[in-house]
Amino acid sequence: KKSAITIAVGVLLCILSPICLLILTVGGDTGALPFSAEAGAGIGISTLLLLVIFAVALFVTTGLQTKQFEFLNTQPIKLDRDALNFVNEVKQQYNQKYIIYNVFGVCLCIASAIPLIATACITENDWYVIFALAVLLILVAIGVMLLIIAGVNNSAVNMLLQEGEYTAENKQKNERNEKIAAVYFPFAAAIYLAYSFITNDWAKSWII
Repeated sequence: KKSAITIAVGVLLCILSPICLLILTVGGDTGALPFSAEAGAGIGISTLLLLVIFAVALFVTTGLQTKQFEFLNTQPIKLDRDALNFVNEVKQQYNQKYIIYNVFGVCLCIASAIPLIATACITENDWYVIFALAVLLILVAIGVMLLIIAGVNNSAVNMLLQEGEYTAENKQKNERNEKIAAVYFPFAAAIYLAYSFITNDWAKSWII
């Protein structure tokens, strides 16, 4: 439960991080705010980076705290009767909340486009449009936060009960995939960086 909230808050901060940059840059560019677009961009980028730094700190802290439980992802486990009854009870209690969080999360993500579309239909003023975009990001951030909280808690229960993607067969696949990923992703990153620096073709190398 703790890690679900921490991860959700971190993702929330990442999604919200560009808002300050967008508003200050456009406000400075349109004259709505008493400074230049360049000054607004500088403040906005600094704010964006601070929010992302804080989010990454949350991710790293949570990862280190939950590292001791990684074996639940790949190793078969057996719960005693009391533990099994407890986890099943938790799942039943959380089921209603899981449905509500998912429904609201998805609906918010879909509805987030409405303010931007409505504003664009009414006016072409960049100042109003950028605020509508900020509202879009806020709604998406809240929706994604609800989805993450629901998903992480539900995954934790399924992991202990070895259901869904955490069946014994899937755990074997997860263990194999983790070994492949440990080699594959650093290798892909090395190819991307080597090609990019040698050719200086950054415009296309991102495809790698």
